[in-house]
Amino acid sequence: MSVTSVDKDYDKLTISLIADFDAPIGEVWELWSDPRKLERWMGPPTHPASVERHDLTPGGEITFSMTGPDGDTMWGAWRVTAVDLSPALMERAGLCIGCGSCASREAGARMGFDSAGFLKPRGAREWHRRPSPVLARTCPFSPHAHDETELAARLFPDTFIDPWIGRYRATWVGAADPATRAEGSSGGMATWLATELLEQGEVDGVAHVVPTPADSGRLFAYTLSRTPEAVRRGAKSRYYPIDLDHVLREIRATPGRYAVVGIPCFIKAIQLARTEEPLLEERIVATIGLFCGHMKSARLARSFARQLGIAEDDLAAIDYRHKDPARPANWYRAEVHSRGGEVRQQDWWHLAEGDWGAGFFMSPACNWCDAGS
Repeated sequence: MSVTSVDKDYDKLTISLIADFDAPIGEVWELWSDPRKLERWMGPPTHPASVERHDLTPGGEITFSMTGPDGDTMWGAWRVTAVDLSPALMERAGLCIGCGSCASREAGARMGFDSAGFLKPRGAREWHRRPSPVLARTCPFSPHAHDETELAARLFPDTFIDPWIGRYRATWVGAADPATRAEGSSGGMATWLATELLEQGEVDGVAHVVPTPADSGRLFAYTLSRTPEAVRRGAKSRYYPIDLDHVLREIRATPGRYAVVGIPCFIKAIQLARTEEPLLEERIVATIGLFCGHMKSARLARSFARQLGIAEDDLAAIDYRHKDPARPANWYRAEVHSRGGEVRQQDWWHLAEGDWGAGFFMSPACNWCDAGS
């Protein structure tokens, strides 16, 4: 660490210290947000520190002690007045998953691909860099947002609690109908549940991911479907960046009851947004979570196409898990389509990224996720 300046304001009783760290922002932040790491540096070598209480949230308090070589103990406390994050800071820290929640609140913002093939918020420079207490409360990877345990306690206060799986009302074992299983990738249960919600009149629309036209600039995107047939057309797994920006805007603009299908961090983003906005809490009445290994960049699809002899710019569509009734569903087989109509297939284990656990094209934010497998 190299300290570049120390500014003291005796009237305001403040000290502003600026330092350069040869480390990622996320790791530097942990020096403050992790009490055990904070203890390791805040006290001089002769007076080791012990953090007793650590609430690094607006209005919270951090209490600590330092013990000298003669056993004398000194106590101190910090009162936290503000802990604000900006979209730019979350990106630089490698904590932005690209869910689009922050962009959906800003009139001129949008989501766009970065050089690594991940979606990031784009907008006016002033907005992108402005610290926001709302962002700190609603970004799914913000260290100041409610975690999954806190959200579950709020959503399901009167449920069973298991030390391994958390809160739950009941557990079931079953399977979707054969037609839905044939259309899906991992049994079609999410598709079946979404269509049931529509057919039973529990919701008016379902936010889910569907293929997009070849000239749209993306291979997949969220949409709002209002019929079971439209939901079924979006079946199957999509290992591709998507965002909630425009569907959240549409839900705010259009009265109704909605269900949202998504990976764990996106569902967390939805629940944090519902906590922040009464309108979303009223309109989003159901969420359907998917198992997730990690988020892939758009470069995975391009790499598959290139390995199968189709130029990246000629890629029109991809089926990551092409179904074959004669083969087990966990024998992943990719199918890519060119703009000219050419179709090629290959098993994942013959492709460079065929081992999912190797983490090729994984979002950096996934390293900080509690739900990834």
